[in-house]
Amino acid sequence: MAGDVFVVLIIFSALVMIVKASVDAIVRVKALKSSDASPEVLKAIAQAGTPFHLTALKWGLGLG
Repeated sequence: MAGDVFVVLIIFSALVMIVKASVDAIVRVKALKSSDASPEVLKAIAQAGTPFHLTALKWGLGLG
């Protein structure tokens, strides 16, 4: 019974991560293609974000 809940949580979290990554990518592409943004904003968008392995490490340590 507890295993069923664990599997559902894993599937739900995977779906959330996929949606979040997709939305972030779409927003970044639209922002980089827009001509209204200043060079500083474009540079910040291009360099923004934590590398995936550090994010995974943070969540793994927190959940552990």
